[in-house]
Amino acid sequence: MPNLPTRTSPRQARSAKSLDMILDAAEQLFHERGVAETSTVDVAASAKVSVGRLYYWFPDKDAVTNAVMKRSEQRLRDFLGKVIVHEPDVPTPDLLNRAVPLIGAFFREHPGSLAVLMRGPTDPVDHGRSMCTYFEQLAAAVVEARVPGIPPAERDLVAATITRIVLGMMAEYVRLDIEQGNVLLVETRYVLAAYLHCRYPGHLDPVWDNPDDPIRPSRRPVRFDRPPLTIHPALTDPA
Repeated sequence: MPNLPTRTSPRQARSAKSLDMILDAAEQLFHERGVAETSTVDVAASAKVSVGRLYYWFPDKDAVTNAVMKRSEQRLRDFLGKVIVHEPDVPTPDLLNRAVPLIGAFFREHPGSLAVLMRGPTDPVDHGRSMCTYFEQLAAAVVEARVPGIPPAERDLVAATITRIVLGMMAEYVRLDIEQGNVLLVETRYVLAAYLHCRYPGHLDPVWDNPDDPIRPSRRPVRFDRPPLTIHPALTDPA
């Protein structure tokens, strides 16, 4: 079990199971009702433990929420660390085809984590900030590996946009049945691929030869067999 922010650490398997039951119940209620609408009494009743037992582990609902997120963040790090690689030789469509369904599977299994995560940086208690930051850092590393020389400000903007797209689509995905959800996962890949293609089109894309095209790509991809070409930056670092 991850190192969770509880009053005390579980010393026996039975205690660890009790703690997991509380966190599982909280996670499910966050998904079904929302974080604000869930109380510690609700969590204890759903977990089939006494309120006193819940307070043995956690002083309040914020502590429960924080523990749910810490556990999910560690699970997500372990999960995605094996799935999303920064190897630029892996074609981006292949990466999306592999990663998007796995991200969907994770949130279908842990929908309450998504409910907290969606609050992200707007969460007054910052429960979702750490997990949002992790998503953005992961996306930024992938973008940077595929776009050599990308300015940090542009990289971070693209990473934040990717994160918003993924989380928004996942919030809808976990509400759907499997068949409808699979359709949405395909659309998620389309949306991400289209966004990244507009930002970083191939060197043969006609957008480069049409200065009146309303979509200005960020930069021409690096070519090692010819001199550097003119770029059309969509975002530049401040002077």
